[in-house]
Amino acid sequence: MLAHVIAGVALDVRVIWMGRRILVSGLCQAGPVASALQVLFPNDEFTAMHQPGHDDDAGVATLISQLIGKDVWLRYMDHNSLTNRQDVRIHLDGLQTIDVPMIHFTAFHPDICGVRSLAKGRGIEPQVHSSIVAWAWRNRLPRSQVPKLFNRDAFAALGYFDHWNGDVAELKRHFDWCGLDFERFFLRAKRNGVMMHTTAHPTVHTITSFARVLALKMGAGPNVMEFPIPINDTFAGLITWPVYPEIGDYHAVPSSYVWVINRRSYDLDAYIQYSYERFEKESDGPDDLRPVIGHTWDQTFDRTLAKHARSLV
Repeated sequence: MLAHVIAGVALDVRVIWMGRRILVSGLCQAGPVASALQVLFPNDEFTAMHQPGHDDDAGVATLISQLIGKDVWLRYMDHNSLTNRQDVRIHLDGLQTIDVPMIHFTAFHPDICGVRSLAKGRGIEPQVHSSIVAWAWRNRLPRSQVPKLFNRDAFAALGYFDHWNGDVAELKRHFDWCGLDFERFFLRAKRNGVMMHTTAHPTVHTITSFARVLALKMGAGPNVMEFPIPINDTFAGLITWPVYPEIGDYHAVPSSYVWVINRRSYDLDAYIQYSYERFEKESDGPDDLRPVIGHTWDQTFDRTLAKHARSLV
């Protein structure tokens, strides 16, 4: 392919490749990442889509239709079952593939969990909830007593201050597996302090930092790390989970007890009321509430909060 320099931009800023057709597939981060890469490679054509599971025949058919005619496929790294399907594999010949990790980071928001109704067989919206509030509702704690569970001693007993090292090591392992420069990404992403809106929704600064190291993998020069990427903060309009003040003090980052959900703000009391109402509406009662896959409320969690709840009576 022929290298091309963008008109009006100094030669040492960025060099791109002309006319590639690129598919970006993944989970919720695929769209924002594709938007950022489109800024860095304006002569290429980026398409983003949800990466289907291997047993989602309709989703796989859509994926195959998108792969036809593409030059590059950036794909979520957990793809082995998908790409082992014969109907997918036959479309990989001559296609450049780049594996991409998902940015998942819990250290700023260790209280986040997903919950579901066992009886109704579905998750309770929104997709993320407070483990403490969910526990309180499941254990029929009066709403007025729940704010007292949000304190440093409870957080320490629950291990909420202990996520950082494990999160960094796991993220680095995924970047290394994908052949991406983790140090360049992470040092840049953490400059702004809080890197995430939720555990799986990066801030726009984190997304653009991620796109820059992907761009290096795709052939861009080192100056791509400083080039502006003016895209919207896609996830900010959904849910911005607060860094609780006790956790913010520990990590030396801005903090509050203010949740933003669908552009509405809730303080701690209002958020607890909102959550109790959601649980009441979308489940068959406290005994019906369960954590979703990937989240657990183990005996240690239960004993810890029960002990703190008793001490507050």
